[in-house]
Amino acid sequence: MSQGLLKSVKTKHKLYKQYLRKPSNNGKMLYKNYRNKLNHSIRLAKRLYHEEQFTKYKSNIKQLSKHGKF
Repeated sequence: MSQGLLKSVKTKHKLYKQYLRKPSNNGKMLYKNYRNKLNHSIRLAKRLYHEEQFTKYKSNIKQLSKHGKF
């Protein structure tokens, strides 16, 4: 996982803690929107990683099966 995604996960946790301390609709919406965008970014990063691994090892089936779920 990249440094940017790790930092975003920490920010998400911080937003959630703020929402729990002072519950409000605004805080809830802020957290949910950030969470959804982060999940989208993580899914995209995973997809790109797997596509890269597939193209890297497509000529070697043994290595391809060793590196993940394709």
